[in-house]
Amino acid sequence: MKYEGNMRLYYISSNKLCNELSNEKIEQRYYDYDILVLDELSVEGIGFELNQILYTILNERWSNNKITIVTMNLKMESMFESKREDVKKIADRFMDYLKKYTGDKSYRGRK
Repeated sequence: MKYEGNMRLYYISSNKLCNELSNEKIEQRYYDYDILVLDELSVEGIGFELNQILYTILNERWSNNKITIVTMNLKMESMFESKREDVKKIADRFMDYLKKYTGDKSYRGRK
């Protein structure tokens, strides 16, 4: 992935993102920025509906080769071991981002 010229970056904390998404429809800005930084994301701590919206944002950005940087205190292994399918789905999308660079296979469906 090669970028030339100016890049637009948007930083948002996990708490602020959840507040915005629960009070509004998905804003186009989450798709439009070249780089989106989601700080202290806690997919286990938010509800199914917000995780679905988060997945939609991640999927749209991934599909359009947009950079998304995520920080969180949860290990990826913990996300795949979750009983919640929405959490596993987001973890798999994270792995899809990594797969573009490392060639690793998808973890969805693994037991």
